[in-house]
Amino acid sequence: MANWGRIETVLEGRIAQVKGLQYYRSVTEISEIHTPTADRIRRNIPAWQSGRLKNQKNENFFIPLQDVIFLDIETRGLKYKNQTFLNGIAYYHKKRKTFVFDGLFARDPYEEKAILKSLELIVQSRKGIITFNGAFDLSRLENRFKAHLINWVWPRDKHLDMYHAISPYNKFEGVDGRKLTDYEVAIFRFKRECDDVAGAEIPKAHSKYLRGGNPEPLARVVKHNMLDIITTAALYVYLLRNPDYFNESLLSDLSF
Repeated sequence: MANWGRIETVLEGRIAQVKGLQYYRSVTEISEIHTPTADRIRRNIPAWQSGRLKNQKNENFFIPLQDVIFLDIETRGLKYKNQTFLNGIAYYHKKRKTFVFDGLFARDPYEEKAILKSLELIVQSRKGIITFNGAFDLSRLENRFKAHLINWVWPRDKHLDMYHAISPYNKFEGVDGRKLTDYEVAIFRFKRECDDVAGAEIPKAHSKYLRGGNPEPLARVVKHNMLDIITTAALYVYLLRNPDYFNESLLSDLSF
């Protein structure tokens, strides 16, 4: 396939199978992620799992640890015909008994169906999905499932978008909107390393890989995706601990 090698030469993981279809899967436990955002999740897992994190102020948007999944996808472009090549998710892994990032990676366009089927199997037992500005992600996934003749629709009342959920924080701070990385700095005092991949460069990195280029940039894309998802999860925990910052106008459209 490539002069430089496959993604598995630079990204720790394993070749996985679903319904006879292969893809590459990279699972990272929360204990292996050394950032302030991961620390926030780690410290709160016992209280979250036992239900002690739930109180009268957050009970309307509280999702039990075993029922929630965090999602962020990477695609080959913004058009709906462009395929997805990474379905990044984070959730509590019952067998491992810990919170994990799970990167479902299509090494070539023919493996897209496999990462979609794998995602479908993982989320079917979850009651809530959380993203950051993820309306595009969910509509894109539905479109890609349809392209593979798979009927998959995520109920909109199960989707909590952290971009909108944390908007009262912005008003309190006197700003209009924030990027995910801005919250990392403002709330968690965390600034990413300079080798983080810019979102606009991700489709180019994947195209070069498919043409036989160096897979290393795509390994950084997976790390970028993981950091985005871990920060999204940390923001959710932050809102559970600081429910006055939650945008209550969303509650009329939610049913967890």
